[in-house]
This record gives sequence, structure tokens and C-alpha cells, in this order.
Amino acid sequence: MSEKQKIIKTCYLSGPMDFVTSDVGKDWRKKVEKLLGDKSIDVFNPYRKPLCPEGTTQKPGVVLRQDIRIIDMSDILLVNASQGVESWGTASECMYAYWVKNIPVVAFVGERKVIPRWLDEQAEFICRDLETACKYIGNYNRRKVGGDEGEPARVKEYEEVKK
Repeated sequence: MSEKQKIIKTCYLSGPMDFVTSDVGKDWRKKVEKLLGDKSIDVFNPYRKPLCPEGTTQKPGVVLRQDIRIIDMSDILLVNASQGVESWGTASECMYAYWVKNIPVVAFVGERKVIPRWLDEQAEFICRDLETACKYIGNYNRRKVGGDEGEPARVKEYEEVKK
């Protein structure tokens, strides 16, 4: 494997936390921890910030700096865009991962008819469900060393999906 081929060891979970019920924000993240943990990929869950215990309140600037620091330590970003909740934090995390860190962004969009343009531009892979996204991430290292026969298909581009 060449030096330029990155090995995926850590994954940051990006998705709505504000304006959604607690179970919507947390349940999918718990499921990812199980699915990727089985593939020896460490998951960074923003609900479990080491400097901001769950249930405590921090100033938005402190939270943002902690999230950016965790993305800095990540090899890939998994985005939940399935809720139809447009989250500034999620979009900001994607932009940072894509433009500054140059790490892969993978997203699942559920049954959305329209994929946000910012996500379509920045995501290396977009699929409909969480399990397919986790399979893509779990097989990432295998693809880098020789390919994977069971490669999931990317959701169609923005213009085709919005019809």
C-alpha cells in the first residue's frame, strides 16, 4: 500500500443534534458504534465529548472547537442527512472535513428526494441507509489494497434524484 493511501481507523459521526429529539440524534450513532466497532474502526460520537460530559451546557464556541479538534483526529466523516433537518453544524463539519482536512465524507440520506448541493459536492459516497454507509466505510481499507467485489452503489447525482 502506498503512503498516499490512507488507512481508516477513526470515524466522526456528523448529523443533527439540535432541533431533533434525543433518540433521533443518538440512536443512529449508537448503531454505528456497533457496526463499525465490529470492523475495528473507532467512532467519535459528538454526544460523548471528553471535555463536555453529557447533560452539561457549554458555550457554542467551545463546542465548535471541540468538534473541530475531534474531526482533526478522524480519518473519515459519516453524515446523517436523512432527517430533512438542515443543520448548520453538520454542513460546517462536512466543509471542514472536505476542504481543510481532505478526509473522505460518506453520507446516508434516507428517502430524501433532494440531496443538498453542498453534500452532493463534498461526499465521496452517498447512499440511502446507514447499513450501506457503514459497509462502505468498513470496506474502505480493503478497497485501497485491491478492491471489493461487493461495492455498494452511490445514490444518483443531485439533478437525477430531485425529480
